Amino acid sequence: MKPFGRASFVPAPALLCLDLQREQAAATGIDPEDARRCIEECRRVLRHARLAGWQVAHVHRHDGTLAGMSEQSRPIEGLEPHPREPVFYRDRPSAFSSVPFRDFISRLGDPRLIVVGFSLHASVLFTAVAGHELGVPLTVVQGALAAPSSRRFSGEVMENVLLSVLGSFAEVVNADQLLQVTGPLLAQAANHP
Repeated sequence: MKPFGRASFVPAPALLCLDLQREQAAATGIDPEDARRCIEECRRVLRHARLAGWQVAHVHRHDGTLAGMSEQSRPIEGLEPHPREPVFYRDRPSAFSSVPFRDFISRLGDPRLIVVGFSLHASVLFTAVAGHELGVPLTVVQGALAAPSSRRFSGEVMENVLLSVLGSFAEVVNADQLLQVTGPLLAQAANHP
């Protein structure tokens, strides 16, 4: 796996917005405060990615039926895809289960894939494992992910446990680290002759 740092972001990374849908934010078991925090951090990372000119892709959960296009399946306000940003649909846990998404990533030519979104316990974990198996370097952004609580553990505890597992398959950084490392690099690249 490529190390996190300035050298790992050449070429520019690509941002994967995973399951940023209303139904995911309101999912049973996700504390409303955890969902709000996740949404704000996702907005912050997405804003940075767009300003920096990164490729941005959205992968949404969809079961393939018309019923899957409900109001709740729509993107979260402020996290909607822009017209030039592709949207892919998955019907299994990993974003890589979408063949068009896999093709999109392969056409980008070995980008570092930065992942934000919901379903840390399912789609984020499965996407990290699949990316590792495919040789796609992934970085997940702590705080821009959400996990449900269980009867015995809070969402925050579940997130910490899952992030320690994810560390075997992907890099784990917080949004401040990500923005700090990518900001100066991009400013330098923009001034390069």
